[in-house]
Amino acid sequence: TALTDEVRWTTARLLFEKADFPAAIKRYRQIKTPLFEQANFFLELAWNHYQLGEYEQALGYLYTFKAPSFKAFFTPEFYILQALIYKEVCLYDLAQVSVEEFFQRYQASFTAINMRQGASDQQGVALAELILQRQKIKTTMAYLQLLETEKAAIDDVDDNALEDYLHRLYALQIEETQQQLQQQVDSAYTEEANRLLNFQEQGHLAEYEIAISKFTPSKTKRYKSTQPEKDKPSTPQVVFNFQGEYWNDELLNYQVILPDACAQQATWDLISNADLVDALDNEQDDEESNEKDDKKNEEQAVEEQREEKP
Repeated sequence: TALTDEVRWTTARLLFEKADFPAAIKRYRQIKTPLFEQANFFLELAWNHYQLGEYEQALGYLYTFKAPSFKAFFTPEFYILQALIYKEVCLYDLAQVSVEEFFQRYQASFTAINMRQGASDQQGVALAELILQRQKIKTTMAYLQLLETEKAAIDDVDDNALEDYLHRLYALQIEETQQQLQQQVDSAYTEEANRLLNFQEQGHLAEYEIAISKFTPSKTKRYKSTQPEKDKPSTPQVVFNFQGEYWNDELLNYQVILPDACAQQATWDLISNADLVDALDNEQDDEESNEKDDKKNEEQAVEEQREEKP
């Protein structure tokens, strides 16, 4: 039932807060809500796998979150988590691209927020999409649409006095509901604007961390390739390249194969360190050579001064 799934969802979030990520993932898997209503679950599952260092599974859930069926549930948090995953596996260029995509998609919303514009402004379209995801607003909009439909049917009433009364009654109720909806939208706009600005700060922080990680010695990186050899199945597996197609029966099982870029970076570090040592040695030799030349020139200048004296 819906109540049971709500309890499971709340429990999963509590388990996440307690850092019991395996138990949280298990609880998420028990949710029976129809697949198209589980958009938020996918993102939260991705965070759990990320915390466990299971970056391939986490990125698989992010690919699921990009399915057209979940377009209305899209959130800027997607880009931040994707950038963090790529950073952890040393794919710094892809991480930077994720951050840039985030700023590009919501740049108009940032401008609207900074200019103190409202939810109805055209520049805040991406932010308005976040607002319309809220269940309370969806309920009010559905009720308003129902009122409009019923009001249109009043014209079929034969009694003129009753028709006039119903028109006035529905007009008042529609006006009241519209005001209520506007208040909800304004309140949600403020909350979502603050939330988006928080993601903006996280985006800048991610940019900084990506830049720092590029120059961090690879031996400190934690990521290793996907599954240990002992856990790999003995029977052959068929792997299909992702071509942008989403199948409902596969949405919970996408997994991205990430290269062990950190190991490649380690090899590059060894070469770079050797080149650095050679460069320092050459620089030291050049400095010693320059010191000798300077000393020789100084001695020649002293000799010339002695010869010029009477």
